[in-house]
Amino acid sequence: MPLDLASFESVLEFSSSTKRRITFKCLDLQGGLIAPQKASAPNSKIINVSSSGHKRGDGVNLDNIQSQKSYSQGKAYGNSKLFQIMNTFSLHSKIKDTGIDVFSVHPGVVDTGFSKGYSGLYKAATLLHKGFGRTSDDGAATTLSAALDEQFHGKGPLYFSSCKPVQPSATARNEEQQKQLWIYSLGLLQEHLDDTLLADVGETLESIKPKEPEPEPEPKPAEEEGDKKEEEGAKEEEKGADGDKTDEKKEDGDKPEEKKDEEAGGGDAKPSQETEEKAAEEEKPSEEQKEDEAEEEKKEE
Repeated sequence: MPLDLASFESVLEFSSSTKRRITFKCLDLQGGLIAPQKASAPNSKIINVSSSGHKRGDGVNLDNIQSQKSYSQGKAYGNSKLFQIMNTFSLHSKIKDTGIDVFSVHPGVVDTGFSKGYSGLYKAATLLHKGFGRTSDDGAATTLSAALDEQFHGKGPLYFSSCKPVQPSATARNEEQQKQLWIYSLGLLQEHLDDTLLADVGETLESIKPKEPEPEPEPKPAEEEGDKKEEEGAKEEEKGADGDKTDEKKEDGDKPEEKKDEEAGGGDAKPSQETEEKAAEEEKPSEEQKEDEAEEEKKEE
């Protein structure tokens, strides 16, 4: 049976006629985000319709996140789909204990009128796909598989293409960029939120405040810079003086060693007083020598 999500009448007709009970709820910020979803049915799902075009996105650049500096049609579309997948991962991490799964899907190239506003190369590309794209029924198949197939219950977060989970781009899986986008997105809604609503996703008004950039240090006056250089110069001079004193001490410490060397060598060292006395005694003739000398003198006479 056809389903036009843009028509509330079509949604009611589809819901009442399907064999399997499907609950459609329009969530408003005043009524909370998670409680109605959790109460709607077991194995509840939140599904973001993304696109394989997310691979053309260049990631989270807060300076140009809304094309405030430069605009590229393809890149803007790619980023919008990339951000859906990123927030799929972020939201699931916040509510994973609630029993709600968060998925994102690529429905495929569907032959619809969504590209009417395109121009140039993008218009030409969509015209080439016309007649080869999927019908609306086929395009809805991946979304319905993610929502209804029991094998995927409790398996979030997942990204689907052609009715099966596939790996999104590396940028979509970048956890640091996911956090940046999550805080930025909640910051845009800050005036419509309060701590009660944010408690559903484990946040508070304080936690989603954007971090203010750290102030740059004020330039110091030229006089202070000059004083600082003089102080540094004085410290260097003191270090030099301390080094000279250390060298002098080292030289003084070498002197006793020189004396030891002189005593060991005996070459230039002066004889001690005891040594001189011994030498003098050895030079004196003994009593026997004196008697012998006297006898020799008598014989000569």
